[in-house]
Amino acid sequence: MPVASIKRNSALNNDLKLKHAINGDNGLWLCNNHHKLFDINLLYISKDGKISYKTDIEQSHEDFVINFIANKQLPKEILTPEFISYLEKKK
Repeated sequence: MPVASIKRNSALNNDLKLKHAINGDNGLWLCNNHHKLFDINLLYISKDGKISYKTDIEQSHEDFVINFIANKQLPKEILTPEFISYLEKKK
């Protein structure tokens, strides 16, 4: 869940917002380029850790994304139940 979404969530008090924002399961270290692709929903991570991309985009963009994504699967140790719950909240 993006930290910006956590900040805007009026159902959470400041202590809970901080807890969610710094929770190790609410994050995945990505380079700036992959982070942007993930944030704009061109890059997806499924509950089983498979990494895929949006396919109904211009061919030149799809070629770039295909060549840009080296790993197609997250390591199993990252796929905690809490991490998966954060992934589901992003949808």
